Order: sequence, then structure tokens, then C-alpha cells
Amino acid sequence: MEFRIYTQYFPDLHKTISRRIDSFTLLKGTGYWKGGQEDSAIVIVRVDTADAEEYDRIDTVIPRVINDILVKHNQHAVMLTEHDLNWENEMLFTL
Repeated sequence: MEFRIYTQYFPDLHKTISRRIDSFTLLKGTGYWKGGQEDSAIVIVRVDTADAEEYDRIDTVIPRVINDILVKHNQHAVMLTEHDLNWENEMLFTL
């Protein structure tokens, strides 16, 4: 499973996320909110659904991270999407 959190980018956003999640990808880009341009971010968190304990932990933590972003960064909206992944076709390379 892959969770994606879409929000406005802040220089310390990684600190807000890493308080609760230790492995994630943070992509910075440009977004538009109500006609105005802003720095935006996509936070990607992947978890193997076969690992039930880890999946349950992340599934519980994601709403907390979103709440942290909303409160700490005074956001009006944060979007969450979930993507089902076929892990048989995924490859992870490590050293």
C-alpha cells in the first residue's frame, strides 16, 4: 500500500513527519490553491500489506501526521490518497 499526503511545503515539514514516520519520500513542487501559486509537497509512505502489524501501525499514524500538518502549519486542507500496489512487480534495491 502506498499513502500519499498532499500539502503546502514548509522548510521544516520533514521534521513534522519524521516525529511519527521514519521512512518516507518528500517531493517538493509547485501547486495552486484557490487560484494562488504555492510551494507544495507530496509525502509518500509505502508499507507492505503482508506485514499486518506494520500496516496497522502506519494506518493509525497517517491521520495523526495529517493532523500535525494541519495544526502546526495552519493548513485549511490536506489531501490523502491510498494506492494499492502489486508487490510482486515492485523491486527494491539496497546496498
